[in-house]
Amino acid sequence: MVLDTIIGFLFVLTVVVFFHEFGHFLVARWCGVGVKAFSIGFGPEIFGFTDKYGTRWKVSWIPLGGYVKFIDDENVASASGRKTLERLSPEERRQSFQEKPLAARAAVAGPLSDDPVVTAGLTEMIATDSGGTAARAWLGCAA
Repeated sequence: MVLDTIIGFLFVLTVVVFFHEFGHFLVARWCGVGVKAFSIGFGPEIFGFTDKYGTRWKVSWIPLGGYVKFIDDENVASASGRKTLERLSPEERRQSFQEKPLAARAAVAGPLSDDPVVTAGLTEMIATDSGGTAARAWLGCAA
């Protein structure tokens, strides 16, 4: 009984974390921010794959959260600094979170990308480009 409850809790948490982090991921990609990793869970990787954009999608051993690691993040806490930017190539710097306009950084990190309903709406908007061009221009994202 207790084990069923724990497994059920971890399953629901994983689904919620996936959609929460996927919102950050979609808005980051939409705004031209390079994404190194998308992880469900923390710690060592259990399994994963790398997509054609170079993002490592993975499931890790500690299923109590997740993260999206941007190209200019030094660690999973999204810490970065001037030294990190100096190490990036010009192309990577163009994709760095730190170099994006304030509105784009707020969209990627803020409540716009946190809600699964917003994530679904953004996915539809990006797929059909219904209003996508205007929204990208407003956020200062690459078209």
